[in-house]
Amino acid sequence: MGDPEARFSTRLHRQLPLDVHREKTANPYRRGVPDYYYEGDRGSLWAEHKWWIGIPSRPLQPEAICSSKSWPLQLRWLRRAVTNGRNAVVLIGVPSGCYLLPAPFIWDPSMPVRSLEWAAAYIQELVLF
Repeated sequence: MGDPEARFSTRLHRQLPLDVHREKTANPYRRGVPDYYYEGDRGSLWAEHKWWIGIPSRPLQPEAICSSKSWPLQLRWLRRAVTNGRNAVVLIGVPSGCYLLPAPFIWDPSMPVRSLEWAAAYIQELVLF
């Protein structure tokens, strides 16, 4: 059924209203593009999806979220989107739900994640974002 990140994305998309446009933008020939672009009546959003088996117990810097070679480029794209007035988030799927890392986190590299609880968002709440 695919990798865990793909299953997480599918589960998330099933919860979205039908009138929300979503476009998979990840492409191996365009490194650094976030995974998805969403647009609806309330605005637009660039989102990078990640899957973690569990929540790390140590503080993380944004650069440490993922070890993929594309991650620094994706992070730069998300930060640039915020600078240009766009909405951007990182969605981290875990077995118990979904965590939303909003723009202040991805924008400010000095802001460590001591606990992801402050950013917790279940999929139903995320739909409202």
